[in-house]
Amino acid sequence: MRGVKATAPQTACRGRRIRATSPATTRSADIDASATSGWNSGTGFVPIGAFSNRFTGRFDRLGHTISNLVIDRPSTDDVGLFGVVEGAPLRNVGLSGGRVTGRKGFGELVGRNSVGAVSASYAMGQVSGTADFICGPVGFNGLGGTVSNSFWDTETGGQATSAGGAGTIGRTTAEMKQFATYAAAG
Repeated sequence: MRGVKATAPQTACRGRRIRATSPATTRSADIDASATSGWNSGTGFVPIGAFSNRFTGRFDRLGHTISNLVIDRPSTDDVGLFGVVEGAPLRNVGLSGGRVTGRKGFGELVGRNSVGAVSASYAMGQVSGTADFICGPVGFNGLGGTVSNSFWDTETGGQATSAGGAGTIGRTTAEMKQFATYAAAG
């Protein structure tokens, strides 16, 4: 993701970093993350935030899409674009294509959401794993975490449930491509 900045270990974004308060957490263009499939000896993107170093900033993609993100960490817990989120708002994030593999507590967008607020987001990639809390956009939603007006593709993702509860709505691939799916959410 040349030119893209994210709060993550330096290996995840080729040495580029930002602070949680940086305006760069709002991005104004789509990102093709295909290159992540070859990062880190094939394990792909390093999730932003971990249990020992939780993401506590703000992230707003302004409705722009991140496509073809690859995270292949079958022996790792809390995996997603964001591994562990605490008290952080994530909104207007679209993930299309790509695949996320983890062990426990992972989803395509967030692995573990603690007191975070995920809203107006969607996930349309493959999700697979080897243990509990394998879900669509959010793997484990606890300690006051909320999810609202967010969707995931149940066919592509291969998951019928999400830890987001009533705030996340599983749809077919065809439904995910219809404006009415999102307009009805508000």
